[in-house]
Amino acid sequence: MFKNKKLVFKILVVAAFVLLLANYMTDFLHIANIEWFKTWQADSDTLILGRAYATKHFGIMHDYSMLQYSEGFSNGLFDPNTMEAYLSQFGFAGSVLGIILNLPFGLTICHFLLCVLFCGTMFYIIKWIYKEFGTTAAFGAFLMAFMSKWLVVSVRDLYWITFIFILPFAVSLYFLKKEESGKSALLPWSIANFFIILFKALSGFEGITVILTNSILPIFYYAHKNKWGFKKLFKDCFIIGVSGLLAFMSAIMAHLVQLYFYYGNNWNEALASFNNTVAVRTAATAFSGELPEDFAASMKASKLEVLYLYLKKGIPVILNFKMYVILIIFAISAFAAGIQNKTKPVAEEKRKVYSYILFAALSTLGPISWYILASPHSYIHVHINYFYWSLPCLILLGSHIFYAAEYCIRANLKGNKH
Repeated sequence: MFKNKKLVFKILVVAAFVLLLANYMTDFLHIANIEWFKTWQADSDTLILGRAYATKHFGIMHDYSMLQYSEGFSNGLFDPNTMEAYLSQFGFAGSVLGIILNLPFGLTICHFLLCVLFCGTMFYIIKWIYKEFGTTAAFGAFLMAFMSKWLVVSVRDLYWITFIFILPFAVSLYFLKKEESGKSALLPWSIANFFIILFKALSGFEGITVILTNSILPIFYYAHKNKWGFKKLFKDCFIIGVSGLLAFMSAIMAHLVQLYFYYGNNWNEALASFNNTVAVRTAATAFSGELPEDFAASMKASKLEVLYLYLKKGIPVILNFKMYVILIIFAISAFAAGIQNKTKPVAEEKRKVYSYILFAALSTLGPISWYILASPHSYIHVHINYFYWSLPCLILLGSHIFYAAEYCIRANLKGNKH
């Protein structure tokens, strides 16, 4: 009987994985509008397609492997006379995908690969939730991942390589679990974190604060759960945080060197180009030249105005719920779980309950950090940046809501028995 239960469980897990994969590949349940699903970020994807075209016809080192755009792009064809280098990033992932795109069925292979990588990473996170908080919480996480409209449209996207945003989060969970069992893991963890964030930064700086936050977020859960002292908490945060920042800075340096060669060994041009990229995304530097009208408006928008857009406006994050509704439901569930009577054996779970509330609440800081620090970029790209809420903030909030409901029911049942 026990073996049969394990077999049934494995079959259900595989079925859930295939279902999630099919959902991201095809949107077969039309969770997102089908036209939106087919066309989301099609303009950004042409940068990757342009890189593939350049690699095929001019070689992988054409324009120092930068992504390519063309005003003459139409019906999947490029006009080589209008192709130009995209100067806002190094283009590493685009160059890799560009090679695959030149294979037979290259686009399908890329979509499938990106979806498998995301589903694999997400399922590790769900597995961790299952082991820490049980079936109900894991089901809540799966449901959020499955029903998130923004994940459905973004996971297979060539430009955004969505899985990379949650990969350092999953890696941190893995190494922290090893540390909890008494194994030293800080060195391999920091090395893995460095290369993951380096890959992301070399493939685009958008959302960099999200991925940096995700890499250290799990530390706070384990610190609270296992009653770490400040020294241990600071050490882990410092080493993992520094490894991420070093990766980010390394990518900046690599991109500056790339721009230097692109501009004919001219550091002034390279620095000016990079300065303008920073300016239009964060307004942290002054833009050199005349700003387009929409960029000028974005730099005048207040941080609170931008944050308001991502809480109450735009396409709902899941079903018809905007993000502020999800946060209200989470706050209610956290309060309900936090005030339960300390009846055994539920009392033994109390610290873990508070740790999960803290964990889920802190997960909002990743997307919020980008909406605030890169408010000009977020103000313009409301058709894109909502997906940061799902990486993995929405997953943790939804999982906690399900877990809190179960926990409250168990606590009250135990209380009634006593």
